[in-house]
Amino acid sequence: MFCIWPSVFRSVEVSDSPTTPLKDVPVDEADFWFGNEPDPEAAPDAPVSVLIGGSYYLKGERMHPLLEALPPVIVLPSDESGDAPIRLIVDLLGAEHDNESPGTSAAIPALLDLLLAYVIRAAFETASPTFGWAAAVRDRAMTRALANMQNRPEIGWTIESLARASDLSRATFARRFTALVGQPPLRYLTWWRMTLAGRLLAESDLPIALVARRVGYSSEFAFGKAFAREMGVAPGAHRRAHIERLRPAIARRVGAPGGTRTPNPFLRTELLFH
Repeated sequence: MFCIWPSVFRSVEVSDSPTTPLKDVPVDEADFWFGNEPDPEAAPDAPVSVLIGGSYYLKGERMHPLLEALPPVIVLPSDESGDAPIRLIVDLLGAEHDNESPGTSAAIPALLDLLLAYVIRAAFETASPTFGWAAAVRDRAMTRALANMQNRPEIGWTIESLARASDLSRATFARRFTALVGQPPLRYLTWWRMTLAGRLLAESDLPIALVARRVGYSSEFAFGKAFAREMGVAPGAHRRAHIERLRPAIARRVGAPGGTRTPNPFLRTELLFH
């Protein structure tokens, strides 16, 4: 069985039976194992289960609405996954983690990303296909429009050009997009552009004017006003705030015994979904 809890700050309890006493798992950056010794309270012929756990740190202040639309708990029973890709990925994760062969540190984060993509896909495949993001990701015209906005935000998209690229009339496109995605096309486009701009400002040293052009603004002034309206701060202030937030973490890592310490990628990795 495969389970995922998409909700932020949710504590969970997992057990093989409602009557089995729970054991605390410490929250840290190291592996935690209960050991290889058999449970003295278990029956001699009891089946053995292996629990593999991992987590993502998502940038919750700009959570993608697709992730927000996920149910609080996603459960994929083994009889539904079987030999499906999810089971194959989980098996590969376990093998990589146990063997620690050359390249494991690169393979595990890649497998985690792939696993998350398949889990999200499975969640929407089992959801109601009549409305919301579950319907949007099945609608070829909507996925084409979303791909255009997200992959080419520098284009000066309009309702007309997005509708034309999606092979729909302007009115039909605007109505369907709003009904499925939950907000009008240009409102979603602005949200995406500012999310991408915030990431570029925080994670690169690109000049603000170049960031503006990359997200579809020829005027740095117009971009600054749009960014402040959407994010609540000016672009420069957003960049400075991100640098200030990073300084304590950098100081702790540099000053730690043995130099910079890298968390175990099997347990935690960062993802900005797009």
